[in-house]
Amino acid sequence: DTNTQLELKVAEKTADLRAAQTELVQAGKLSALGKMSAGISHELNQPLMAIQQYSENAGRFLQINDNEKAHNNLSEIQKLSQRMARIIKNLRAFARNEHEPMGRVDVLDVITAALSLTRTRIDQTQTELITDLPSAPVYVNAGEVRLSQVVVNLISNALDAMEESKERKLSIRVSVRTQVEIHVTDTGP
Repeated sequence: DTNTQLELKVAEKTADLRAAQTELVQAGKLSALGKMSAGISHELNQPLMAIQQYSENAGRFLQINDNEKAHNNLSEIQKLSQRMARIIKNLRAFARNEHEPMGRVDVLDVITAALSLTRTRIDQTQTELITDLPSAPVYVNAGEVRLSQVVVNLISNALDAMEESKERKLSIRVSVRTQVEIHVTDTGP
């Protein structure tokens, strides 16, 4: 019957549109990753070089039986390794193309992760970062990866908007009223 055929065509077109939307979201993420890649490379290379130096120094301190200095160097290596692991975890989460369950997510952790992914670009563009964040965790019901992707995209869009600006200020504010609001503003046109 005609109604059944029409319903099937609508369902088919809706499925096509959803698939196209998913592809566009993934393409947007890949574009953002491309822009962030130099910064992420720098963010990983810096602690990697420090780890190399600390490990060489720890070896020397062990040779001369200065265990306290060797221990301090090994402790620094551990901190730098944890920092690199956080960067990689945030990057993998951002790049993931999967549906995640909604859950209790701390907005401040999401903003911190997004800033760690975009920090180098913020610094390279000599953008002043202004944050106004609550001191206690702010929980929302969300998908952590999706929310992080949204915040990274907002920061990236703000940095893009300020490319030609003489004054570059990026402001991130979280307000908690009847609902949680994340405000990202810039000095772009």
